[in-house]
Formats: sequence, C-alpha cells, structure tokens
Amino acid sequence: MTISATVSSVPSVNCTIGSNSVNLGSLYPGGSYSTITHQISTSTSTTTSGYYWAAYGTGDGSTDAGLYKSSATTYLLASTGSGTIDLTGAGSEGFGMTVSDPDGGGAAAIPSDFSNASPGVFGALDRGIAGAQLILYQNGSQSSSESATVTYGARAGSSAVAGSYSENVIFVCGGYY
Repeated sequence: MTISATVSSVPSVNCTIGSNSVNLGSLYPGGSYSTITHQISTSTSTTTSGYYWAAYGTGDGSTDAGLYKSSATTYLLASTGSGTIDLTGAGSEGFGMTVSDPDGGGAAAIPSDFSNASPGVFGALDRGIAGAQLILYQNGSQSSSESATVTYGARAGSSAVAGSYSENVIFVCGGYY
C-alpha cells in the first residue's frame, strides 16, 4: 500500500489601507459636494480563492452613519443606509463613498451602490457592524496585489450647522478559501 499526501501553501490575504484619515475640506451650507480619495489594496496567496472588502460607519452612534458634529448644536450629514445618495441636486445633503475596480475588468466586482459610474452619486453606509456592506470582492485567485480607489463625497444642505464633523469608516477585509 502506498500512502501519499500533498503539503500546500497556507492561504493568506494581506489588506492595506493607504491612509488612516482624509479631509474633505470646507463644506458650505447649500454649496456643492466635495470629494477626497485614498487607496485600499489586497494581495493573496495562490491558494486563496479571492478576497472581499466590507465597510460600515459609526455616525452619531445611535441613528445613522454619516459625518457627525458631536458638539452643540449637534448635526448629522447622514449616510441614509442601503442604497445610494445623489449629491448633485439642489438642496441635497449627505455623505457616502464609491470604490473603483482595481484592474478595470477581470474578476473583481463592486456592488452597484458603490460603483463610481455616476459623478456625484455615492453608496450609502449603514451604521455599526451589523450594517457592514460589501464594497469590493473577487471570487477567484489573483496573480498579484491590486489597488482600488475609495472616493468619499459629502454635501452640506442649507440647514447644516457650522462646526467640525467626522465619521469613522470601519473597513473589514478577508479571504475566500
């Protein structure tokens, strides 16, 4: 009797966020929307069957994700949950993000809410880990590392309160094995 076995490489996924903070600059009540970008990248071993990125926000901590002014008078530039936010229309307000396809084709996919197909339209984030949404994935092995651009967009409506706003976007990355 012959006994055989194969020792395979351990599957691995390495995920990198290009920056820990970005600044949208000054938003003006009733003004136009503003954007800022940063990179996320992923590399996998040849024994991995793909990767995924998900994201969620913290917002005001109780009702919704979005850019939040926590000092008096509090105010939230909300990310309205599942779906998209169109910041191109007069009077629009909110916060969202899009993701670019790492290689412009191939096996990587972006759910339609987070696609950067329409300027000024952004995917809405949900609040908390239970609201984490898939923003980028690839089912299948990749030959090298891939980078994607994350674009954040925000617009202050005419009733927005002056002050400093922030949002903590939490990224979750993992692999398919």
